[in-house]
Amino acid sequence: MMRTVLLGLALGVSSGGATTMFMNPLIPSDAPDPGCLVVDTKYICTHTFENDAGVFPIYSSSDMVEWTYEGPALDYYTSNITSWAIDDHWAPEIHPSPANDGTYLLYHTALTKDNKLCLGVAHSDSATGPFSDSHELLCNNDAAQVAKGIGFIDCTLFVNQTTGTPYLVWKIDGNAGGEHTPIMAAELTADGMALVNGAETDRIELIRNDLSWESICTEGPWIVSRGEYLYLFYSGNMYDTVHYSVGVARATSISGPWEKKGDPILTVGDNSTGFSGPGHCSVIEPINDAGSNADGDYPSEYAMVYHAHVGYDGSSARNMLLDTMVFGNDGWPFMRDGTHPTETTEAVPAY
Repeated sequence: MMRTVLLGLALGVSSGGATTMFMNPLIPSDAPDPGCLVVDTKYICTHTFENDAGVFPIYSSSDMVEWTYEGPALDYYTSNITSWAIDDHWAPEIHPSPANDGTYLLYHTALTKDNKLCLGVAHSDSATGPFSDSHELLCNNDAAQVAKGIGFIDCTLFVNQTTGTPYLVWKIDGNAGGEHTPIMAAELTADGMALVNGAETDRIELIRNDLSWESICTEGPWIVSRGEYLYLFYSGNMYDTVHYSVGVARATSISGPWEKKGDPILTVGDNSTGFSGPGHCSVIEPINDAGSNADGDYPSEYAMVYHAHVGYDGSSARNMLLDTMVFGNDGWPFMRDGTHPTETTEAVPAY
């Protein structure tokens, strides 16, 4: 496979060789809905995009500044994606299989041949793909909602760290039909490739849009476990506006109750900046010196990778950006360098 090296806008290393610097954007092209993870000593990201090569480009990096294009997650010939999906390939995420067998799963949204927005899954032996055995995972079977054009989108994987139980977490796309937009969860099989028996109806609502800044939409869920809490990062408002922002809620279990922090932690509000409408984030631990995390150890900083429109314009391209998130003494996360996307040279998050 041919690999292409891409460079971020700034790369600098301190004289001691310890601090890598970056300046947004990480990927200065249309790269919405980034889904990222750490595998050994590599950061791996994918995002919404398709072309003649396939669906969902995958990039890898050792420093979050210089990125290598690895190829499409799903090609049109061997992945099986064309057997069931025809368009609207959105919001991909790559996760280690909950089966802990060294394989990886790709979760995503797609428009099916019967014109429904559904959730899909595919499998690979490598986090950089290619992925195969693509198939439909979950569709909305509520006839009244389907008649309004309400599908399921924006799925992520959460694995209970104590029991190993995997859950699919997703958005009911209610804003497409004038309804609320609950974030839902349902238990998956041990391999993460299907819902367990009964999960078609046995579902958990985590949150929905009920704060003023969220407007008609909550979406893009991502869950982080830290200490006694699960932290649900989500986006509120509409992706095609400057007001799209990142919020957070927390609970002690997937079943809740979930408590929202309140105001968004990453936003631009009514202030004009170089970027606007930040959202649809992944929150990942930085690579530490050993390349893996010690038991019971939590990083002091997290990498939030997200998209934002270029300029104060909700219709412009969405670049892939990075900023650093930390936790306060009150147990709530906040952005290290302020609530707006950074536009100056900053230090890459450090473990």
